[in-house]
Amino acid sequence: MSTSLACSSGATSLWQIEHFMRVMMKILLALLILFGSYSTARAAGMGNDLLVECNLVVKNADGGAMTSDQYQKAAHCLGIVEGVRDTLNLWQRDSKDSHFSTAHCTCTPDDVSNLQAVRVVLKYLQDNPDILHYSNTVLIALALQKAYPCKT
Repeated sequence: MSTSLACSSGATSLWQIEHFMRVMMKILLALLILFGSYSTARAAGMGNDLLVECNLVVKNADGGAMTSDQYQKAAHCLGIVEGVRDTLNLWQRDSKDSHFSTAHCTCTPDDVSNLQAVRVVLKYLQDNPDILHYSNTVLIALALQKAYPCKT
């Protein structure tokens, strides 16, 4: 399959339709993660839980001892932060060539580790206790958007 397209007479190619559908699916996934979690926030986890979990990540990174239960909670924080971060970065990358807004995107530098992202999220949670009733995914997205906004 050739990657260069020559569209004559305004016809839409199959590749263009497939690309559009892939972008739409990624955006839909990001929207579900970011905004769909409001209605299922209790099941998905809340900011108070995330605060405890991410504190454990930092405790372990700084050399503190933990129980196996604490390791599980820390692993949850690491996983969800990385998942939301990857989704936001993917959304931002795919929206550059589309008509979709990048207002909710992040532009995280490539050299930011997941541990550093967790520290950013933890600081945001500590600085904003009034919104800890939001779901984990929303809080992570807000923290990363604040720390790594895209330059327009």
